[in-house]
Amino acid sequence: MASLAFEQARQRVGTLDIGALLAAAGGFLDRFTYVGHGHVFANAMTGNVVLPGISCFSRSWKTALHLLPAIFAFVVGVSVSQAMR
Repeated sequence: MASLAFEQARQRVGTLDIGALLAAAGGFLDRFTYVGHGHVFANAMTGNVVLPGISCFSRSWKTALHLLPAIFAFVVGVSVSQAMR
């Protein structure tokens, strides 16, 4: 019985390690693309939707328009993938 509980705990720790590794990789990719590629996120579409909203709220229209191609490319990609199904 103790062996089963130990095995389940070990599996959860392995899942946590993998989750932490994936979160770190995603954070690195977001930081890399945000800083080096025009202040857009590659990994989190939520950020790409929030940033134009903030820009519109602060009446920075040029910045908001600069961020729209990333959202448009995402929508086109989703549409193409759905059409291929």
